[in-house]
Amino acid sequence: MIYEGVLFIMLSEFEKIQTLKQSKNKAVYLVREQKTDEIKIMKELDIKNESYFKLISLRHKNLQEVYDVFEENNKTYFICEYVIGEKLDSLIQNEKLTDEIIYSFILQLCDAVAFLHKQIPPIIHRDIKLSNIIVDNDYHLKLIDYDTIRELKTDREQDTVFVGTRGYAPPEQYGFSQTNEKTDIYAIGILIYRLLGGYNEQNISHYKGKYKRVIQKATAFSPEKRFHTVVQLKNWIRFERYKNWILISIFIIIIIVLTCLYITKSNITVNQNNIIKEATLGQAEEAVLCEFYVGQADYITMGKNKKFSIAPVFYDEDVLVPIEVLDNIPDVEYTFDDKRNYMIIKRKNRKIEITTASNIAYVNNFKVITECRPVVEKSIYKIPISFVSSNLGYYFQYNEQEEYVKVVSKMEDRIALNTNELSFQFEKMSFHHEMPILIGIKDKEYEKTLNQYFDEQLEQCYDTYKQLYDTTIINNADNTLFTHSNYVIRKYFTEDFCSILIIDNDAESLEDTDLNAIYRVQDFDMTYSAYNIDLENKKFLKLEDIINIQGFKKLIREQLLYLSESMEEDYEFINEENVDTIVSNMNEFFIDTNKTLTVYANLPEYYNMPILLEFKPEYYKPYLK
Repeated sequence: MIYEGVLFIMLSEFEKIQTLKQSKNKAVYLVREQKTDEIKIMKELDIKNESYFKLISLRHKNLQEVYDVFEENNKTYFICEYVIGEKLDSLIQNEKLTDEIIYSFILQLCDAVAFLHKQIPPIIHRDIKLSNIIVDNDYHLKLIDYDTIRELKTDREQDTVFVGTRGYAPPEQYGFSQTNEKTDIYAIGILIYRLLGGYNEQNISHYKGKYKRVIQKATAFSPEKRFHTVVQLKNWIRFERYKNWILISIFIIIIIVLTCLYITKSNITVNQNNIIKEATLGQAEEAVLCEFYVGQADYITMGKNKKFSIAPVFYDEDVLVPIEVLDNIPDVEYTFDDKRNYMIIKRKNRKIEITTASNIAYVNNFKVITECRPVVEKSIYKIPISFVSSNLGYYFQYNEQEEYVKVVSKMEDRIALNTNELSFQFEKMSFHHEMPILIGIKDKEYEKTLNQYFDEQLEQCYDTYKQLYDTTIINNADNTLFTHSNYVIRKYFTEDFCSILIIDNDAESLEDTDLNAIYRVQDFDMTYSAYNIDLENKKFLKLEDIINIQGFKKLIREQLLYLSESMEEDYEFINEENVDTIVSNMNEFFIDTNKTLTVYANLPEYYNMPILLEFKPEYYKPYLK
């Protein structure tokens, strides 16, 4: 074969060692890179696919790396990682695997596929099977072979003729409808079935072995009845594995609690320092605005039975619900532009602006990045209910096991949050800084004192960055425009407590100032600061003011080590040697509207990367003072 141009130059850098596979439309070679002497895989395909180029930037410990992709003469050429190990189909024939190893394989595969699905747009593998997984001697696996991948296209009802492998491919992969994330979920279900010794996919619905519920749900004929995400599937696997121990533990806890109540019933006293408990676990009056099950058209709103025109679906970490759900909720108004699919939703002093065209939304005129954008299906506008309800001041609750949603209205707090802004721009520096202004505090003198404090912080910040400009930036030979910006985010307010978060983003250039990075915490050179204020006792709170630190920091340590193991690429700097040092820095916190306690540390010594750990009330409640 004669190669021309750039491709010939590229191929000349590699020495072919062995032909691994040769067919009409595909060739796979083992090659040696001349410069580095590294062994790699070269793949030649008779197809073109724009999605292939996205693979170059992806790095995950359980995915085969793609170093380069070229196209020429209607062919695509891959340069890939040479993964040393044994294919999983061969391994299960030659070795009897323990339950622990199989469990590990399933979790590793879920992590790899979830990573692909989290890309924007999501990447669908479409050929997950035993022979496309390679396992090394330490039982670490890698998913390989990206020949059939595609990016999700939400505007199509049908996307392909049959690709993939029979037995693993779901009905939609035969061209009946669009393949999406649930296509891969089906294949994972089949793979789990095969790992456990099942080979008759025709009777898979009658399977009664280990992880039966997971396999049957993952391989449901209708995509709507499968798991909504790979993360959800992974959580079910964990529950199925440990459910007996969980039930035993719950029973023991109930016995202990009942015993303690019996012993102490005559000596119960009210904790005087209960502000945080009330703020996070409190007994405020509530009303259920709507409740429903994902995938079902029936719902209840304000005590009335209703039917959705289209059943809600779980998508991109949120639940999409027809806009009509807002019609019966008090104080909510909405308007939309049919041509632009642009919507404005209002409630009292709150305003949300969202569109189907982008993940950028505006909440009270502040730009935010949403996990899930609205969609139009059969001329019906569907909104991400978690995002909308939480920004309207309601509380979104989702039971993952039952796929049950509830939106709750609680007693409205009296405190409002505004922002005081300061902006300026010099030749080489752009500066925008915000600090909160609190309105509605019962003690007006303390309200004045607090706002004066925030004003002073704003002035100090200006002085700091003006000095930085005068001493450093102005004399920098580089003409790059340095930017500093921050954003005030309201998290949780009650009459006697408020939690305010400020995200600072310092970027070396304007190109680095990415709102997506700011709000998703995926950028470096970022810091967090939170103000948690006990308005009754007039003091700022630290974590040790609300939490019994000694026991809680053991939990923090466990979570950090879990991050380092499960997300090795992002948290590789966490290890047994330095984890205690990092734990000692986890003293700051904030609380959001869902009562989630987030503990964080700004760690400039580790790539200026903030570490955030989230704890739901059931996890931190035992440690509250």
